[in-house]
Amino acid sequence: MRLLADEIGNNVEGDDRIKKMASDVDKFMNELEEIGCYFKDWNFRIGLVDFPGLIDGREVFFCWKSDEEDIEFYHELDEGFSGRKPIPLELIEAKVKFIRSNQILRNLLYCFENNYLLY
Repeated sequence: MRLLADEIGNNVEGDDRIKKMASDVDKFMNELEEIGCYFKDWNFRIGLVDFPGLIDGREVFFCWKSDEEDIEFYHELDEGFSGRKPIPLELIEAKVKFIRSNQILRNLLYCFENNYLLY
């Protein structure tokens, strides 16, 4: 979006392409929140999404970045991205891989792949 904004110049607010992109991003963010996910990358650099889950009876956040094929990491509730740890393999195989097919995450990935979300 910023590359396009640079190209457009002073009329960013009036450009229909920018309005459409902003509307799409807003819609995707609302969809994420509706299913309990948290977009954690407001600088739009890595496409980080956290969502709640359980590991060994503890509440945790599973953690996904837009360049990752599958959800493979988690962190404790009081930790952030720097506290990411690999999800135990048995959980990945049994419960987590199906999330990759979730259309909402695909929509967010689409935004990143099409440069809608640029810093």
